[in-house]
Amino acid sequence: MFSESVGMWVVNFAMKEERELKSPLHYLKKTMNPYIIISIIALHWFADFVLQTDWQAQNKSKNNSALTMHVLSYSVVWLLVCNAYSVVTGNYLIVAFFPIITFITHWLIDYVTSRINSKLWQAKKTHLFFVSIGFDQLLHYTQLILTFYFLTQ
Repeated sequence: MFSESVGMWVVNFAMKEERELKSPLHYLKKTMNPYIIISIIALHWFADFVLQTDWQAQNKSKNNSALTMHVLSYSVVWLLVCNAYSVVTGNYLIVAFFPIITFITHWLIDYVTSRINSKLWQAKKTHLFFVSIGFDQLLHYTQLILTFYFLTQ
């Protein structure tokens, strides 16, 4: 009986014209305009590369203090940006959660990829090293964009 009523609900729901099923990209387009995506990428570049010291870059693959200092300075940038965003938009979820989620995921991603990249560089596997760097960046962009998307819904 339960499965029949669920089945009928699905059929009725699907048949209603006003409830057109939309792709996930439809919802992404509503909140993620190109300026936001470019801003996220530019801020990531600044916080991840420009603010990273030589000591952090050279030691984060073998020293968790160097890794933590790098991710902390990276996350402070996001905290400041999210604070400004929340003042303008009134969305205080973003300032409460975006920097924390970003700190945790950035630390975990860099913990793994910096160790892999260090071994690839030492082994002079240049192509694989840069493939891995690119994958590291893909993971960071994905986390940043999805976190922003879910916190602004």
